[in-house]
Amino acid sequence: MNPPPPLPSPPLVTHLLVENAIPGVILLAALAGALWAWRKHRPWPSLVLLAACGLLVLLDRLVTTQRERVIGLTRGLVADVAGADDRAVGLVLAEDASFRRRGASGDVLDREGILRRVGVDLAGVYKVREHSIREVQASIDGPNVARSRVRVRVVPELTGVPSTTWWLLDWRLDERWRVRGITLESVEGLIDF
Repeated sequence: MNPPPPLPSPPLVTHLLVENAIPGVILLAALAGALWAWRKHRPWPSLVLLAACGLLVLLDRLVTTQRERVIGLTRGLVADVAGADDRAVGLVLAEDASFRRRGASGDVLDREGILRRVGVDLAGVYKVREHSIREVQASIDGPNVARSRVRVRVVPELTGVPSTTWWLLDWRLDERWRVRGITLESVEGLIDF
């Protein structure tokens, strides 16, 4: 199974300041240590760099970007679908939500069809024994528009045979983020599904 192309990366500065401050903290701490070893009689530069480390960690913990929100919502939606929780899924779906398979023109489900599949099929014959998220990406494409792509591994109760799939979710921000489009992009082992 060839993975779909990755979604655009977030702005580097935003990513390093508030989404993943670890590289910056390591760099500043190493600089502080080097300065301390070099100028023991003047500790102020090292202390300033250590304070900057603390600020980076604080920023990383206090600020949640829209991209991080979409990633968290994507993880939650996957768990709700795997658990056949149609009520929870319904809270995340927009009123005009739809599901389709990549390349398929006739196989489109509306919101009610999606909820019926989750509440009936995934609670019955397609019940999920276990699931895991292998990868999740997100891209903020505009002020109120985002996409997330997720690779999910599922083991159904019926067969016990694991299957890996790629999904693309289209998000819209009204009062909160909601999914308006779900596309099954690929299924492991199937060239044309």
